[in-house]
Amino acid sequence: MPLKVRYKQTYDKLEVVICDDGSTDGSPRILERYRSRDRRINVVYQANGGQSLALNAAFRNSNGNIICLLDADDIFMPNKVEHVVHSFSTAPHSGLAVNAMLIVDAAREPLEKFPFFINFLQVGRALLCA
Repeated sequence: MPLKVRYKQTYDKLEVVICDDGSTDGSPRILERYRSRDRRINVVYQANGGQSLALNAAFRNSNGNIICLLDADDIFMPNKVEHVVHSFSTAPHSGLAVNAMLIVDAAREPLEKFPFFINFLQVGRALLCA
């Protein structure tokens, strides 16, 4: 399980909760190394139970008011968390935010951008953040 934490987030008041869902590789050792370097990282270990149980365990162990999900095959842009926090501060009654997605190749070169998201447009109770 490669760790996809972006330490260069422009918003630094964050907590990173990682749920190791029964890894059988060297992930626990890697996670502990990252956790020892940054007190914002909280690692939850559990027997393999699948994505839903892992998400629930991470939610139970989080302290923030805004939660951004990051799957193992995803990467946050450096300003992603800042954009989400700003969006909720400008539209506090929104219940969720949806971000534009950028499809990249193995070298992280853009392949395609989904154009149907509009920057900071409030639609009902959802925020669309680019």
